[in-house]
Amino acid sequence: MAFQRKKPEALGVKAPFPGFIEPTLASSSDRVPSGERWIHEIKFDGYRVQVHLANEAAKVFTRRGHDWTRRFKKVADDAWHIKASSAIIDGEVVVPAADGSTDFSVLQNELKGTSTKIVLVAFDLLYLNGSDLRKVPLLERKAALKKIITGSDVQFSESFEIDGREMFTHACKVGLEGVVSKVRDSVYASRRGDNWVKKTCAQRETLTIAGYALDEGKWDGMYLARRRGDDLIYAGKVDHGFDKVSAAALQKRLKPLIRPTQPYAKRIAHRGIWVEPKLLAEIEYRAKSAEGKVRHPFFKGCVRTYNGAAVGGEIFSSPLLKPKTTLLIFLSPSNDGVRVPHGPGPRDGHRVFPVPLVDILLLGGFGYAHLRFCPPLALDHWFRPPFRPRRNGSAGQRGQLSTLQHRTAGG
Repeated sequence: MAFQRKKPEALGVKAPFPGFIEPTLASSSDRVPSGERWIHEIKFDGYRVQVHLANEAAKVFTRRGHDWTRRFKKVADDAWHIKASSAIIDGEVVVPAADGSTDFSVLQNELKGTSTKIVLVAFDLLYLNGSDLRKVPLLERKAALKKIITGSDVQFSESFEIDGREMFTHACKVGLEGVVSKVRDSVYASRRGDNWVKKTCAQRETLTIAGYALDEGKWDGMYLARRRGDDLIYAGKVDHGFDKVSAAALQKRLKPLIRPTQPYAKRIAHRGIWVEPKLLAEIEYRAKSAEGKVRHPFFKGCVRTYNGAAVGGEIFSSPLLKPKTTLLIFLSPSNDGVRVPHGPGPRDGHRVFPVPLVDILLLGGFGYAHLRFCPPLALDHWFRPPFRPRRNGSAGQRGQLSTLQHRTAGG
């Protein structure tokens, strides 16, 4: 007996099947909105798709309207069991990890048409059983969506009606991609607008540089490691955040450290130029995989180390700063002194300075660098000369802000 699809109650406006619909795109935001007007969903690290169910067949389209049904065969098979005669579903194809996170790089390896790991996470319903739902409020569309996919292998993207900042903090803490916030009664508009906004988690970590890669002699990123006891564990490869100047400077620093073998405790299947694990890098990333690899990493700078500990600050940042740079200097308390180089002096070439420490944020046209030093001799040593005060600030009060302009040669 043929599979009989159930027809839920009519919703929306009667209309012929529209074919591919340009998707709603979320705008990036520097904060997660809060208030009763908003609902929040988990941002997945996957492939945005639109699933069409019509004429007893299921098709899967990319966000730009390309038919990828063959690549996403499992998704199409799962969608065929949805309880509707016709439907258009907006969602994300993901490969879920054991910890609930998703990883786009893993998904790419699964796009061979035979994967059994990929899953469709559905978050909106645009058309159902001969009716266009795009003018129906979002929460009603989601309620209808949840009803028709129940019992199938299609997953439902739950909405959370909690404080947005609390949601975002928790999502980042557990290693998720971020949060998408939506106006609860919004219609579905085929454009990028303010009714859907997204904020991606950005985490920073200091990781060991284990090696680097060259592609036909050109810089192609760095291999990273994380210490686990006495072992070095592979933590991913960072390809972004370099320009020609910073890449050349890094290669110059790494060449004297080249070694013939990988420094990892467990060998990885990558070709690279391996180095002694003596330099550290500050890495910004969105999340970590279950194996500890950073996802969407971005190189922020190298960290100065003394006796194996990162106590200085960034040697340089990437992208590099423009010749004229604004420096914001904050004083912060410290219970211990910090060892900084000070040229000829004590036998070990370092001096220990007491509290407080100084946090310096260099704000440039292309990015920023963060350094931490102790006054007054550390500043005098690294930045002598020239500084020109732009606004007076006492260096003797905690929390005092001082702004200066760094004038380089030719600036």
